Amino acid sequence: MCIRGRDLMYKYCSSYNVPHKQIGKLVVGPPNARSYFESMLRHVSSLEPSKHRPELTLTSGDEARELEPELSKGIEPSKHRPELTLISGDEARELEPELSKGIGAAVFSPRTGIVSSHEYMESLEKEIMDSEIAEIVYDTSVLKVEPILVASASSNSSSKRGASSEDQGWIVHMRTGESNDVDTLRSKVVINSAGLTAPAILNGLLRDGHFGSAPKDWAREGSGESVDDSSRRNAPLAAYYSKGNYASYKGQGARHVKHLIYPTPFGMDQGGDPHKHQGLGTHLTIDLNGGIKFGPDTEWLHPPRDASPDFWSSSLAPLTRVPYSHQDADQESRLDLIHQAVQQYLPDVLREDQESRLDLIHRAVQQYLPDVLREGLSPDYAGIRPKLVPPGAAFKDFGVLLHHSNNLERQRVWQEALTLGGAQGGAEQGSVNAGGTLITLAGIESPGLTSSLAIAELVGDLVGRRAWAHDDHHSKAAAKARARTGKGSPDDATSSANVDAWA
Repeated sequence: MCIRGRDLMYKYCSSYNVPHKQIGKLVVGPPNARSYFESMLRHVSSLEPSKHRPELTLTSGDEARELEPELSKGIEPSKHRPELTLISGDEARELEPELSKGIGAAVFSPRTGIVSSHEYMESLEKEIMDSEIAEIVYDTSVLKVEPILVASASSNSSSKRGASSEDQGWIVHMRTGESNDVDTLRSKVVINSAGLTAPAILNGLLRDGHFGSAPKDWAREGSGESVDDSSRRNAPLAAYYSKGNYASYKGQGARHVKHLIYPTPFGMDQGGDPHKHQGLGTHLTIDLNGGIKFGPDTEWLHPPRDASPDFWSSSLAPLTRVPYSHQDADQESRLDLIHQAVQQYLPDVLREDQESRLDLIHRAVQQYLPDVLREGLSPDYAGIRPKLVPPGAAFKDFGVLLHHSNNLERQRVWQEALTLGGAQGGAEQGSVNAGGTLITLAGIESPGLTSSLAIAELVGDLVGRRAWAHDDHHSKAAAKARARTGKGSPDDATSSANVDAWA
């Protein structure tokens, strides 16, 4: 996903004049990190082409149909392995002379680059705003999503846009601004890409009783446990929040750096479990103006249950203490467990004041850039990573989950789109009997930005195959749309008029 996304990103940025630059990356470590690097490269060399890499077949109108092949032109689908080279410490210092003499090995990635993330998002936003087939509704919160049950599909229901009473899918409940009024939107397809709060959508369906019990032969995905009690309910989708602080730097010791520089992930140079690392370490990044930043560190948060905007905005202030919420005994015990896990795996990250955190960042950076000065560091910005597992648990990210609105009680909460032939309890892909499609993107942390266009490509393919492919009602609507406009081919099952009718 990352490799495909990188290639699509370079093509997109070149096509739409989004500022970017290919500068390369070094992952560095002491001499005993070499065995970790060798095992990583062995794994990379064993990678097979993705069986799920979609062709660019899903379109939404003539404009998109022309765009997607253009972006894909020149990108070789079989290039599924990153171009990585294991080099010695001396070779790494030839590339970056300011590296520590203690660096004994490194992995060089020449194709890594940087992009103006804000201008990239603004470009995507402009595409949507200029399109005749899509719109953006700002300052609007999704309160819940619920399936349109088969029994109620024939009843009359109101929606912002007209939809046949025979249609099946989802009802999205929303509130805009400070209004107390709740609007509803009816849709056959819902893509839940809500980031930090994406798990809340699925957990809301669980809370409202739409998911059923787990049969005996189902395993709880990611836990290593088998479910041996048929009365056991589906577990909620876990959500953990890891704040990462960045510090900008001006001073000696990094003035001539030309590449991104990453340390060996925490503990990997000491034979740690590669599946349990907590992050990529405090690395050096360069912006398009040549500015240097170090980060992120790791600070585990526990938001209040209401997850108020004030909490999130205060959490995003760099290098400031975030107060934990203490609302009940159950939550208190969870906080204790998180605290104990953090102390075991990352003993320093609970120090709270700004100066101490800058001290920690400086100490981490000096492992590979020893001449960097503490007084050159200053708070810059912070972000929050959506984690699927707590500290110390086996690493897990990039969950692409798929559910059908019909027979939801026979489906799992954690139900991966790419490992199931079809949703458990649902009908075959694209069948009208499956009802509407809900795609959830969970735990999309780094390299989520790099992978974003590849994720969009995958989601588009899932929508085409799972939602529209064999939907008789949709095919009839498409035929009517073609008859009205005189445009489109028999295979044009996703014409703009037809998709808009289901928006």
